[in-house]
Amino acid sequence: MYGAFTGIALILAQCLTQFAFSACLTLSSGIQCLGFSLLMMQAYNGRDVSNVSRNSLVLYVVALGFRLFATLQYAGYQPLDASGKNGLYHTVEIVEMLLAGGAFMLVTKAQEKHCCFSDETPKGMLILLTICAVLAPLSHAHLNNDKLGDITWIMGLYVETIAMIPQLYLLQKTGGEVEALHGHYIASTFASRLVTMYFWYDCYVELRHPDAAYNLPGSMVIGAQALQLLVIADFMYLYIKSVRYNKKLIIEI
Repeated sequence: MYGAFTGIALILAQCLTQFAFSACLTLSSGIQCLGFSLLMMQAYNGRDVSNVSRNSLVLYVVALGFRLFATLQYAGYQPLDASGKNGLYHTVEIVEMLLAGGAFMLVTKAQEKHCCFSDETPKGMLILLTICAVLAPLSHAHLNNDKLGDITWIMGLYVETIAMIPQLYLLQKTGGEVEALHGHYIASTFASRLVTMYFWYDCYVELRHPDAAYNLPGSMVIGAQALQLLVIADFMYLYIKSVRYNKKLIIEI
C-alpha cells in the first residue's frame, strides 16, 4: 500500500499539480487517507482492534465535516494549484471523511463481535470541545471573507487537534502490543500533520487580518499544528524505535 500510494501521489503531483507548493494540503489529506485505509484493512482482516479508539474516528469525521463545509463553498483555505481548482483536493478530503466513517463502522462491528468495548471518552474531552467552540469565533482568520466559513474552517482544525487524544489515552490505559497496521495509521496521521504544518509555517503570515497588529489567527494555526505533533511525539518515538530494530511496538502501562 505504501508503494501504491507513493506511485499514485507522484503521478498526480506531476500531471495535476506540477509539484506546486500549495499541493502540500492535498498531499497531507492523501497521507491521512492512507492511514484510515490501513485501519480499515486491520479491522476487515479480523485483526485485534480492541485498542482502536472509536471516539477518535468520530472526532476526525466531525473535523473533516467542518473543514469541508468551508472549503467546498469558499476558496480561502484550499490549494491555489490545479489540485484545488480541478476538485482533486475536495475529492481527497471527501474520501478521507468516508474512510474515517468506514473505519469507525468496521471497528465498531469488530468490537461488538468480540465484546471488547474498552473505549471511554476522557473526562476532559467535553471541556476540550467546548474550548474549541469558544476559541474558533475568537481566533479565526478572514481568508474566506465570510465569518461562518472562517469559523468552521478553524473549528475543524481545533477538533482535529484533539482527535488523536482519545486514541493515545486508550493505548496508555490498555498498554501491551500495538498492531502493526494500527501503528502505521497513527504514524500516517503524524506524517500528514507534519506536511500540513510545513505548509502553514510558510503561509501563516497570510492569516493576519490587515487591520490587526498581531497575527493571532496565524499563531493559533501554527500552535494547533505543533500541538498535534507534540501529542503524537511520544508514540512516534516508540514507533521509530520499533521499525528501526524490527521489534513489536509495545506500550507499557
